[in-house]
Amino acid sequence: MYKVQKFLWFLAYIYVSFIFRKKDVYVVNGLRRSGNHAFINWFTNALEKKPTTYEVLQGNVSQTSNGRTIFFNEVNFFGIMTFISMIRLQKSMIAKSSFIIISLEDYVSNNITPFIPKNAKKISITRSSLNIIASRLHKQIELAKSGYSRGDMSIDAAFFNRLNWIHNSENLGWLIWNYDSWLQNDNNYRKHFLNSFQLTFDLSPEMSKEGGGSSFTGRKNNPDIAQLISRWKKVEWPGRVLDLFLKDNNKETLTRNEKSFVEEKIANSKLKE
Repeated sequence: MYKVQKFLWFLAYIYVSFIFRKKDVYVVNGLRRSGNHAFINWFTNALEKKPTTYEVLQGNVSQTSNGRTIFFNEVNFFGIMTFISMIRLQKSMIAKSSFIIISLEDYVSNNITPFIPKNAKKISITRSSLNIIASRLHKQIELAKSGYSRGDMSIDAAFFNRLNWIHNSENLGWLIWNYDSWLQNDNNYRKHFLNSFQLTFDLSPEMSKEGGGSSFTGRKNNPDIAQLISRWKKVEWPGRVLDLFLKDNNKETLTRNEKSFVEEKIANSKLKE
């Protein structure tokens, strides 16, 4: 049964790669609350060399107003067959387009997959680990107040496996984009990143609609840079989450300041026991 599934998976990969063979395809993979949509909207501006916005075609498929870019959002959450159905439904739009962007969230890929067509350029989205966790924590708390649950933003061993994979994905042929570096633009970070794709147009996007905006302020307003890079100082840290940093190599994704922060929190929690 496994061999049959693997064969069908490979056929799907061949089909997707064939449909997109004449397009510039970009696969973007990051954890939820990492700045995935901020990157996609900024990168789309760069591709089209002007301000762009997305219009929904159907479901989780969108296109820019001139049709040059088609965006397939979070395709791994819908499955391979749904992804292929999306492609078939939008075949005429795809034929007219120049660029294809496929986003994956909370996804680990070590094998051939239809979500990553042949010749696609692969980009991993990274962000301060504590800021990702803080945003997920805050988002879940706010949703819980309204009676909603978001299990897809859990912070557990599986989350840390994905986090570690993303941070090491450069060894697997992915180009790393860092949200914090992009915000601060130290040493002309944005220019150097765009140069990797022979692009030069650098225009910050408006607040993302697809990602729901900021975990802390929603779509009401754009937080300033100082707020965005220090979210981890604004939440209460559960002991269970802190304990996860003590397992395996989970601390390796932290900056020096973050490590000091976590170690101090863990030490203080032990004193209270």
